[in-house]
Amino acid sequence: MPKKVLGSICLVAAIGFVSCEPPKSQNPLSDPKGAKADLRLAGLWAGHMNKDVDYIVFAPREDQMMDLVLIGQDSKDGAFTMHYEFYPTTIDGKDYMNLRSKFFPDPDSEKFVLSPTFFFARYEISKDGILSLWPMSDDEVKKAITNEKLEGNVDAIPMITADSAKLSEFIKNADPEELFWFMGKYKKAVIDLPSTEK
Repeated sequence: MPKKVLGSICLVAAIGFVSCEPPKSQNPLSDPKGAKADLRLAGLWAGHMNKDVDYIVFAPREDQMMDLVLIGQDSKDGAFTMHYEFYPTTIDGKDYMNLRSKFFPDPDSEKFVLSPTFFFARYEISKDGILSLWPMSDDEVKKAITNEKLEGNVDAIPMITADSAKLSEFIKNADPEELFWFMGKYKKAVIDLPSTEK
């Protein structure tokens, strides 16, 4: 898998980026029962993680969850995709994604498996419609766990065990410039679809 994919919301992931895996959490930032899809995100967005153009598709669902599909290009290995389910949480005026990886064991089947753990990314849509993404830094989470500022385990991949309330409070009091690292900017694509007539 291309290294930059793991950086794409590592989406990301979704959205790794600098490290192989993002810090994981046993709990989300807020209760999913009260979640509402952020319809501002719905659609296709294009941007750059490195030199190549990458795309993110945000698809809202009836249950107020959203799917995030990262479509990337790599000059050596070709195209790749990464799939996530998420819902937003707002903390102290800032928006965050509660992401879970969505796996399709059989690529020819619609059946999927969700990761039992979460990871997080901060996001912002500017007044001119530019989407910026900041995944959580594993180094900063390791420091916080080691210094007993955040409940969790420090392994190769940090695992946060704090409950949602404590985790949200930690993020609220942290320096966002240190706890989250800048991944990139994306712009929503305007597509003129062809007619459905034959």
